[in-house]
Parts: sequence; C-alpha cells; structure tokens
Amino acid sequence: MRALKQPVKVLVFDSQPQPATRTLLEQYQRQGQSLFSFEFIDPQAQPGLVQKYKVQPPGEVIVESGRRVQHLETTLSEPSLTPAIEQATSTRESKVYFLQGHGERALEAAAANQGGLTQALDALKGRNFTTEPLNLRQRQQVPQDASIVIIAAPQQALFAAEVQRLRDYLNRGGGLLLMIEPQTKPGLESLLKDWGVQLDNRLVVDASGQGQLVGLGPAVPLVNQYGEHPITQDFNEQASFYPLAQPVQAQPAPNRQATDLLITGAQSWAESNAASESLEFNPDRDRKGPLTLGVALSRSAKQTAATQRVSPESRLVVIGDVDFATDGLFNQQLNGDVFLNSVTWLSKADERTLSVRPKEQTNRRINLTPQRSRLVTLIAVGILPLAAFGTAATLWWRHR
Repeated sequence: MRALKQPVKVLVFDSQPQPATRTLLEQYQRQGQSLFSFEFIDPQAQPGLVQKYKVQPPGEVIVESGRRVQHLETTLSEPSLTPAIEQATSTRESKVYFLQGHGERALEAAAANQGGLTQALDALKGRNFTTEPLNLRQRQQVPQDASIVIIAAPQQALFAAEVQRLRDYLNRGGGLLLMIEPQTKPGLESLLKDWGVQLDNRLVVDASGQGQLVGLGPAVPLVNQYGEHPITQDFNEQASFYPLAQPVQAQPAPNRQATDLLITGAQSWAESNAASESLEFNPDRDRKGPLTLGVALSRSAKQTAATQRVSPESRLVVIGDVDFATDGLFNQQLNGDVFLNSVTWLSKADERTLSVRPKEQTNRRINLTPQRSRLVTLIAVGILPLAAFGTAATLWWRHR
C-alpha cells in the first residue's frame, strides 16, 4: 500500500456496512495516506451510481483507479482487496489469444446449439486481460506478446504445423489452456504426449445423486474435491460442474510437476457406451471413479537455439470439458473461478499479485486436568494471597 503511485478509491455499496469493513479500510487508508480513499454508498439512495458501476448484489465492492474499475468477486478482506488494488493500478495488460479455425467455441454470443464465451471474455476484461483471436494457419508462430493461448473445444484436428507452433510457444515459456470435449479428435496427441497427458475420451457419469439436488443429470458430474494448487486454493468443498466431460490423466515425470485439479466422487465412472439409453457401470468396459477432469502441469522451458539460455517456466492446464466456461454456466457455482484462476496461473499473473493473508491467531489456551485445575485455584486463591500478606507483615515488623 505504501508503494501506491496513483489514487485508489474503494466504493462499498452497502447501506449498513459492518464495523469490521470500516476498520479494514481505515487500515488501508493509513498505509496509502492521501492516495487511498473509501466511501460507503446506499444503493437505494444513489441508484445512478449503481447503474454506472453495474452493481448487482448488495454489498458489492468496487475498486477504482483512473479509468480502471475492478469488481471484488469475493467478500471484502485483505486477501481479496490487495490483488484488486494491484490489478486496478497495474499498467501491464496481459494478452489472451483464443485459437480459431477448427470449430472452437465462439467468442461472441451463442451460435447454433453451442454456448459462446462472451461471459468468460467479459470476466477476463475485468481482470485487465485483453483478448484476441488467433489463426495459426496464417501466422508462423504464436505472437510474442501472448501471455496465454486458449483452445476451447476444437471440432477438427489441428495441422501438424500448428501443433508445432504451439509446442515452440510452450518451449519458450508460454502458457496453454486446453479444454477438450470427449469424442473429438483435436490432433493434439503428440503435444500432450510430450507432457505425459492422456485424454480418456469416455463420458464421465456421476451416479452419486449430488447433481440431481441442483437439477443436474448423471452426465453432468459435480465436483467438490480439488487438488492442492494455486488454481483451486480456497475452494474448500464448494461445487463446480462439467457437462459431458471426459477424464484426463497425467503421468508423473522427473522433469515436470503435475497436479490433479478437479476430482469426481467415488460413485462416478467413465462410460464407454455413451449412446446407451441406460447408463450403467460395466466393470469390463468402464473405468471406475474417482476420476480427474482437469490437470495443471509446469516444467522448465527448453533452451532456445537463438538465445542459448533457459526461458521461464512453461505451464499447461488440460480440462476434459468446455461447457463449464460457456455462457449461462460460467457464473454458476465455481465454474468461472476454475476458468479465471487457470488463466491467471498460466499467464503467471499469480506471481505479480501478492495477497496479504490474515494473520493466523495463535491458540494460547491451556488444557488442565481436574486435579491441576484445583491446584491452580488453590495457589491463586489461597497460597499467593497468604504469601503476599506474610511478606507485607514481615516488612512492617522490620520497620517498626
């Protein structure tokens, strides 16, 4: 906060803010001094500001710096406010390229029966990412300004030259997000093999009944178990769901790190006969859960011939579904968080954004047995007062 170089204002749209909220903002104000300010706004009394900032739920928090406006997507706290301030004051915009030309999901409103990615693009814009389509048939390489490349469910196979350009991009320290639907052949097998990743190509079925509680069928696995990774930190047991997904496997290797991100329950399985009217587990053909629907991998980028030096870390995220990130589903449960956190980690924006975590309170309670409790009471109530009285009496007698 002391490093602020431009004014920052926090707007809290709440008619009855909590005292803890004011205390937290006053702490930030003391650190930021004249460059930091905050204001509590009653949404009912100032509907014009509600419309201007497109405020939805009551209690929403806006961080504004110049022309940049950040909507706080979680509860106001140090871990959420500090990154929002950093993003609002950042002069660096990360560029996200979406591969096109192979039947990928549309970047505009929904086309035909396939969901578009407009909500995902709007969310990226809110985090200071700029987006642009990418056609590798017309380019000799992935642009140098690419922070991340996203491939959203291609329906036709990429040409070998396109795959090689993606491989070169990863080798020089790039980040790649692959969202691949089952029963498709994207032509990325050789690239995935380089990273030890294998697509199962079978449909994941969830027979636990958890999804039915929120209106989801068995072909929409609900996930509330996550791996330990920056992408899924603080998810706890909250839910995300993945319509018509396939399992993903990552083989361990000494030269890379791999983490299972999205893990289904024990009552799920990978169905070989997805066209069957009755989905039943067949131990001879199907694969029993738990299953992994998404993995995150990283490794040191290879040495380039041009520079003869090692480039930054390469990162790859593979998810066996795309529907979770499409319009209508993006804002449901943790679906959008999975997508946005993947982009943030792949672009290495997580290394620039430093959250201030609340200090953990130390447990200083002492557990005593009944016998020791009585002994402490005897010492505190009986022995110590008598000793003090005896000392005072002795001093009085000596000075008498």
